Amino acid sequence: EKIMTVFANKKEALKMFLGTLLCCIIFAFFTFFDMRKLSGGSSAFDNVYFYLICRIFCGVFLPVLIFAAAFGLKTLLSKKPLIEITPEALIDNTSLISLGKILWSDMEFVFVKGAFFSIILKNPEEYLKKASPIKKLLIKWNMKMGYGQVCINPVLFSKDFLEFVKCFNRYMPIPEI
Repeated sequence: EKIMTVFANKKEALKMFLGTLLCCIIFAFFTFFDMRKLSGGSSAFDNVYFYLICRIFCGVFLPVLIFAAAFGLKTLLSKKPLIEITPEALIDNTSLISLGKILWSDMEFVFVKGAFFSIILKNPEEYLKKASPIKKLLIKWNMKMGYGQVCINPVLFSKDFLEFVKCFNRYMPIPEI
């Protein structure tokens, strides 16, 4: 029995995808095109160090942007709900590092940090052992930044975040937001 189902707001997902795609194009341009050819000898790109720093920066972040664009496209095309709340569990599909079905009894603590809804698990190893090495690494990075093993960004929710919080609060108490 599903208590609440939250789908992606397709309009927000499209804006996110197009913005990320535009950034990918710009970063690819700066990474692979020699800007010194356009400058005619009178720009900051003539400074070899500035040029190399720009190229390295764009080259490093281009794969990150491509990864984000792929997730945006997946979210845009998916008919799968981002979040489902049932009496037994929270089913999280909000990101590429989501852990899926998380039992209420496995949740230790919930908090809000910035724009993220974060969950600390009682026994995270049980969930992480099923995750891919990349997913484990990204979850550990989130934890080093002060987030829980489960991190939900409500920016793409089709429903009001407070409605989600009220429904969630029935099963797992949330400290005051």
